[in-house]
Amino acid sequence: MASYYKRPETKHFSVAFYPKPGSKLVRASLGTDDPERAETAARKIELLCELERLAHISLPQKVLAEFSLGRIPATEDSQCQEGLIPSPAPRQNFTKSPPKNTVKEAINAYLVRSVASNVHHAQGDKVSRLRQFFGTELIAALDPRPPETKNRIRKKKTIEPWFEGTELDEITSDLILRFMIEKKYSLTTKRHYRETFHQLFQIALKSGIHQPSNPYNANPADDLPGFTGREGPVPAAARLWGEPLVPEGGA
Repeated sequence: MASYYKRPETKHFSVAFYPKPGSKLVRASLGTDDPERAETAARKIELLCELERLAHISLPQKVLAEFSLGRIPATEDSQCQEGLIPSPAPRQNFTKSPPKNTVKEAINAYLVRSVASNVHHAQGDKVSRLRQFFGTELIAALDPRPPETKNRIRKKKTIEPWFEGTELDEITSDLILRFMIEKKYSLTTKRHYRETFHQLFQIALKSGIHQPSNPYNANPADDLPGFTGREGPVPAAARLWGEPLVPEGGA
């Protein structure tokens, strides 16, 4: 069932649906503020979901050919064979290269919004956490705060980047967990980092900077535990690195 809705602060309608039985809920903007068009789009999504459920049912090739969008009408095809009109050139499939989901653009958007909405000490905490993951050099180059503000901050040692990639798709839930494990952070610090990564990807998604290759896990921070001390070890982390997220005796 595809449900379309519109939040008061948004311009376009959005839709929520489950593509396959047992899959995660997908939310996406329909890119229109027309209710009739939104209703029609939601109906089409429902039909596509129904086709996914029936994907295991095989049909004769002749039946499938009737639904081909790029077929040539029989009359035109026969004329081509008789030489009355030249045969059309074979269709080429041009794949549009996906946009660059660069880390720099996402960090810049995150820091600009953070500067506008946080007090100085809160902004300093966010910058410090980003510095631990992305390194001092990159964060210092993207920090939008005025020079007089940055000059008042006491000098700290240069931190080498833990993450050296350039694309947001390289930052996965497992990668964030590995970072936290290697740094041996407390539960409180892990919760702060979870919030930081969630906001970073959320802003990148809303601003169009990030178009994830996996729409079922657009924000890797959504799959992280809450780090409240009540959850057990994350199976993926324990399996990959052989270490529990929460050490015995608490963090």
